[in-house]
Amino acid sequence: MATALRHAARRFGTRAAAEAEAEAIIERSPLYTSTRIVDSTTGRDLTPNQRKDAIFRLAQIHAQKEDLYNTIAAWQADYTAKGNVVTRKNNLLLKQLSQHVKPRPDDPRWRSSQRAVYFNDFLKFTGAVLIGKMAGDAFSHYKAKQDHDGHKGSS
Repeated sequence: MATALRHAARRFGTRAAAEAEAEAIIERSPLYTSTRIVDSTTGRDLTPNQRKDAIFRLAQIHAQKEDLYNTIAAWQADYTAKGNVVTRKNNLLLKQLSQHVKPRPDDPRWRSSQRAVYFNDFLKFTGAVLIGKMAGDAFSHYKAKQDHDGHKGSS
């Protein structure tokens, strides 16, 4: 019974805190006030109550991202599971979440995740450029060979 009451109080407290955070975000963030949010079913602009609900849900999503990042980082600080698939997936999720949470320059895990994301993006871009260059060279070589063989046969 006590556990159920504690859980209900925590949920109520979380809801109240989330609502207060949503109100603060709505007031100070131009992203939420200037973003045009439309109804996904009709494509029409939202009513003021719908807009408030939509912004509240966005604030909840943001808070849950922060909480999940903090939870995974704390778990990794306290525990390790060597060679475990779950650990690898949590690391990937932590790197992705590092892009969505508030910047934390004092947090070594956040900085490491940011470096890893930037490095991976650099490698993706470099790979795309190199593959494009190689494909272009191969095509031009193939075309030049066809033109050269075509001129030989007509002489």
